[in-house]
Amino acid sequence: MSNQLEDAREQFNASNKLIIEDSFITEDQSQKIHKTLTDCFFPWYYQENTARLKRKEFYFQFAHVFFEHDKINSNYFELLDPILSKIKMKKLRRIKANLTTMHHEVRPLKAHIDYMDTSKKARTGIYYVNTNNGCTIFPKIKKEIKSKANRFVSFPVNTQHTGTTHTDEKIRLVINFNYFI
Repeated sequence: MSNQLEDAREQFNASNKLIIEDSFITEDQSQKIHKTLTDCFFPWYYQENTARLKRKEFYFQFAHVFFEHDKINSNYFELLDPILSKIKMKKLRRIKANLTTMHHEVRPLKAHIDYMDTSKKARTGIYYVNTNNGCTIFPKIKKEIKSKANRFVSFPVNTQHTGTTHTDEKIRLVINFNYFI
């Protein structure tokens, strides 16, 4: 019974704190981020086996860490100033961009939480750089958020979520923010 109560409590808390904002920054700012991240000279780093699904299917992604361990980790950090100025936060924990490639079908990846925090002040934000038919799924609250360029979604950091593969664009680009309010 305690697991059911815990699940119900998480569903209630997560659904009440899930915030979706479209046209988050100006179109010019959004285009500048998109153009920079898709430039052939932008440094992406290969990550093998991001999520393992049934059988022996493995998915990979390319990542770029802008900020981690209380320090800037990228020469491109200032590119995110328009987003950071809109997030009402007290402290950053991590900012990481993910680039995934097209698949033959849309499938959810492995659900996860970014990290455990009981302070209720830690949040995750996802900025969608491009529009595609991938999405972010919140399984416990049965909610799907479509990947739409210039959308920002924020939620408590310990909310279970997952991304999906996509089929309609060459790449799917998101930037993940972990921060404290």
